Amino acid sequence: MELRAYPDRLSNLAVDALGTYVSDLLVQLVTFPQYTERQNAKQLYVQHTCARLHDFLWSALPVSSANETTVKLLRCLHHTYSAISVTPYKSSCEEIAPELLAAILHPAVMRLECTDLTSHPTVIDYYKIDCCDLIYKSLPKLKRLKTLNLGWSNKFGMQDLKIDNAQNLEQFSYRHCNISHIKSLSKSCRSLKSLVITASGWITDEIVSSLLKFQQLENLVLENECVTQTYLTKILCGLSQSQEGSNRSLLLKSFGCRNPTDVHIDLLVERFRNVSSISLSNVQDCSLTPLKGLKHLKKFTLKYSRFFVVDNLLRAIGQQIECLDFTDIYAIDLGAVGESCPFLLCFHLRCFEKPAALPLPDKCSFTEYSDRYSLPEFSSERNLELALNDDCLTEYIMSRFTYVRKLYLSSRGSEAFLQTVLKRKHLKYLEQFFWGDHTIVTFTEQRAVIRKFEGRRISMCSLET
Repeated sequence: MELRAYPDRLSNLAVDALGTYVSDLLVQLVTFPQYTERQNAKQLYVQHTCARLHDFLWSALPVSSANETTVKLLRCLHHTYSAISVTPYKSSCEEIAPELLAAILHPAVMRLECTDLTSHPTVIDYYKIDCCDLIYKSLPKLKRLKTLNLGWSNKFGMQDLKIDNAQNLEQFSYRHCNISHIKSLSKSCRSLKSLVITASGWITDEIVSSLLKFQQLENLVLENECVTQTYLTKILCGLSQSQEGSNRSLLLKSFGCRNPTDVHIDLLVERFRNVSSISLSNVQDCSLTPLKGLKHLKKFTLKYSRFFVVDNLLRAIGQQIECLDFTDIYAIDLGAVGESCPFLLCFHLRCFEKPAALPLPDKCSFTEYSDRYSLPEFSSERNLELALNDDCLTEYIMSRFTYVRKLYLSSRGSEAFLQTVLKRKHLKYLEQFFWGDHTIVTFTEQRAVIRKFEGRRISMCSLET
């Protein structure tokens, strides 16, 4: 039986109403004739209206709920901004929307993040926007931020990063980063602690001199094919040198790159002893076994490589690994993973491009997989992510992780498979289930509360389990 589930707190209704008000206010400010005919009058009215909204939120919104409320308001504002951006009112919207975004940003909010559902998602992550055009446009007005994670952009590579006022910025991530962005960061944000650059074709070798200006980097991920091996070596060598009284090699806790060589692996082991998280992709002709010298390594990510390059490493230090993340790894031996890593808390397995990556045949039934193949039971894992093309194979692997509390699956599965998960047939301890980028299920003893995200619309219902 399906029941309609309504918000259980008045605060949820209040935030929904406030989100509608913010969206309607943007439409009014952009489209009403009395606000558009006289430019000076319009600008003064917009500033005055946004100032009143900001003062209201500052006084009425509890600090404890400021971050969550800001994310939800930004979602409403973003959808309205996107809708207006394809109308004749686009230019006016480009001017007014940043004012409104700055107004809804509570003084206690120090982070703005676009959605990132690759691993360890939470409920609030599903409310985050994915396109960063509005945030990008508003950057000159965002002065107190410490964390800025930008998603995809419709105008990537063509804009300057206007962050002259963001001296407090500590964490930055952008899919479409280019050399001008890195230069702006190195000039204005010298205290940056985390820099993540992925899926961008605009980075050049010039990033080396700019990257080495950061004195407090703890997390550096350069998953960009335009960073050559030679300059990757220079980056690691430069980061290992002490400057301005700071030993940067001891500060680095997390590192990621593409196409590493034996030289890069040796540098990591010899000079960055405190690294606890490593992400490597396109590993071809080098051995990862020397990484066993990193005694603090807890999280290991490997992409677009063969399993044999990491097998010996896992056998050597698998007992200290808590999170293992594989994407398109050919010929994975899940039995070896279970044997080598008995204390895993999180396991992520994605096979997008190579259906044969797992040494199991396709198109078998769940019963056939269970009868013909014997995978170990993974009893320590509490978080599991699977992105496979076969429902039955997904169900079989999932059934080996009996004690999982959080499950994240890609959205390719059938409705029948979804019902299997909702009934907790194999995962009786399951507390949360994340289905693609559109559905979250939270389980109680007898019921499952389902949130579905469909554009701007968010629906909720409750099912007996």
